[in-house]
Amino acid sequence: MLRPRSMMKQFQNEGVTWLGNGLRGALFADMGSGKTIITLTHILDCNATPALVISTKRVCELVWEDEAQKWDHTARLTFSSVMGNAPQRFEALQHEADIYLINIENIQWLMDQGSLPDFQLVVLDELSLWKGMGKRWKAVRKWLADTIPEVIGLTGTPVSNGYEGLWPQMELIEKGLLGRTMTLYRQTHFWQMNEYLIELRPGEADKIKARMRPHVHRISNADLDMPALMENDIKVRIPDVIARQMIGTFRRESYIQSDTALSHAWEISGNSAASAINKLVQMGNGSVYADDGTVIPIHTGKRDMLQDYVSEQQGNPVMIAFYYRHDIDAIRKALPGIRCMDGDLSKDGARLLKDDWNAGKLPYMAIHPGSGGHGLNLQEGSADRILWYSMVWDLDLYDQLNARVCRQGNTAATVWVDRLIAGPEDRIIAQALTNKTSVQDALLQYYEDLT
Repeated sequence: MLRPRSMMKQFQNEGVTWLGNGLRGALFADMGSGKTIITLTHILDCNATPALVISTKRVCELVWEDEAQKWDHTARLTFSSVMGNAPQRFEALQHEADIYLINIENIQWLMDQGSLPDFQLVVLDELSLWKGMGKRWKAVRKWLADTIPEVIGLTGTPVSNGYEGLWPQMELIEKGLLGRTMTLYRQTHFWQMNEYLIELRPGEADKIKARMRPHVHRISNADLDMPALMENDIKVRIPDVIARQMIGTFRRESYIQSDTALSHAWEISGNSAASAINKLVQMGNGSVYADDGTVIPIHTGKRDMLQDYVSEQQGNPVMIAFYYRHDIDAIRKALPGIRCMDGDLSKDGARLLKDDWNAGKLPYMAIHPGSGGHGLNLQEGSADRILWYSMVWDLDLYDQLNARVCRQGNTAATVWVDRLIAGPEDRIIAQALTNKTSVQDALLQYYEDLT
């Protein structure tokens, strides 16, 4: 049965009203607060069609049209998914629709087309994904500024990795809002501490927020009926002495090589602090990419702990987060037949997996935060366990994935976020994520202290 518009909450209606003010703007809305239905209602109320939504592949496939079909006032909106190979994308552009959906990776292709629908509105769903300033970002900035009447950004984590990442995001919303260039923005508001670290000057956060205020509407989920979130670290002992020695050597020297008498020759080197830490995090997980790209097994500590952890849950659903390809290979060895939400899954396969998870049919599911961390609704099965097999550097990915389960609609009293900690790198990442501070800064400082 479709939900009547009267079921929208007051703060959601306030968001719709704010979007109708005509300014280019961003909704800084906590995860689970209904950014999608707020935006869909605005599109309908203001007849802002055709509209274009730019998001991740999974969100385009599984969120926007599904959400519209849940409400009686938005169910009549029509959609066209501009995804797949080039002929499929071109054909989708020819279809008349109210809302076109495209994943970020294909936006350059879209702008290169000679003829486009007369977009009245572009929605940058998960605005925080635009923290970088590469070729794609530069092209999108010019296109939005020159040709699009209205731009809306949606995010629950605008400063997940610090205020420095705000300039590229807000520049897409309103050109020059935080200064003409990123360099000027940094010079005005930050101190450069060293090669790696940049810190916000005292009092500058308030100045930045004041400049943004006319173009930002804040929506908090503090009043929603949400589960509590509890983080818990599980120490993993690396069982193999040789593995511990290898990791210790690399931690000191940023280099190890194989004993060619025992195996094929390989080298693992860290040519920068960030690269070395990345290798150490992989080693803590159990395997590492050598310099030639081959996967070198190190130990089975996390894999063994995963088996024990799942067994202890006795069928209670567990969402298992991983990052590296060799991590999912290890997870599959520990839990044969586990289904995985990652970039390799087809649209139909992803939809079936989402539906089965929400129906409570699965004892566990693996998920990559880059593929399933943003936007998906995975709370309906009332699962209460997320296990981070791999720790991630990015606070945005971490918070977003946790919010797939810990959100409105989950009837669990508490969602437990358990993290497998196999060494000091994992521990420092976990502490920084818990404290909502820069993981990169914490890790680089740790590495500097070592050397």
